[in-house]
Amino acid sequence: MELKTVIYRKENNVAYIIMNRPEVLNALNSVMDEDLHQALLTARNDPEIRAVVLRGAGRAFSSGQDVRDFAEAYASGRVPDFRSGLMRRKKVFEAIREMPKPVIAAINGVVAGIGIALALACDIRIATKSARFVPAFGRIGLIPDGGLIYLLSKYLPPGRIFDIYATNKEITAEEAYTLGLVDYLVDDEKFEEATANLAKKYAEGPTYAYALAKQVINMTILKDFAFAYDIEAEMQEKAARSEDHKEGVRAFVEKRQPVFKGR
Repeated sequence: MELKTVIYRKENNVAYIIMNRPEVLNALNSVMDEDLHQALLTARNDPEIRAVVLRGAGRAFSSGQDVRDFAEAYASGRVPDFRSGLMRRKKVFEAIREMPKPVIAAINGVVAGIGIALALACDIRIATKSARFVPAFGRIGLIPDGGLIYLLSKYLPPGRIFDIYATNKEITAEEAYTLGLVDYLVDDEKFEEATANLAKKYAEGPTYAYALAKQVINMTILKDFAFAYDIEAEMQEKAARSEDHKEGVRAFVEKRQPVFKGR
């Protein structure tokens, strides 16, 4: 298995899938999409693997989509095909939800944009007390995607979701734990040990029963996830063609506040 942006490590009965672009806070791009999908399938097909840990290298889980991809497209006069990109990335989310083994998101720092959706798609989340959840989408004139609105709706009312998105309100680790977005909250210096112990606990459990429980969750609580993901991809394509989004990307690259005009 040849991976360019992901490290795959197998320890005992646990697969550690590590997003490895620390220089851009593990921002997602098309190469990482493919690497994540391949790593997840490898873990699924390995009978010795009984739990999976998804995490980021360095000081972040994932900062979301690599905005530089957008800037390069706009500089050449093109509009990125957001919908196609999101539909390609969908197989990563499907691989997590269809994994017949527990998938733990280990959040060791900032998690932003679609990176939040990636973490919420996992079965369990453990985070350091210094972790931060950053919506980010509104800053560049986009809407939440990756099924994020749907996944957040399992924890928050519509008004709270919209306000967090519209005001770009960061959520601290403590707040995320209180809201139920995080299941385990640990001191930064205990994160590695706590993550390993949690993965070990799940790897020693009744894996087949866990798989059946995930199927029930997928067919009941999360039964509309795929539909919501597709709708967000469709709406994101429209948002990506707006003048506000182009201004948001320019402002991001130029490190200034965007000046939105509502169109």
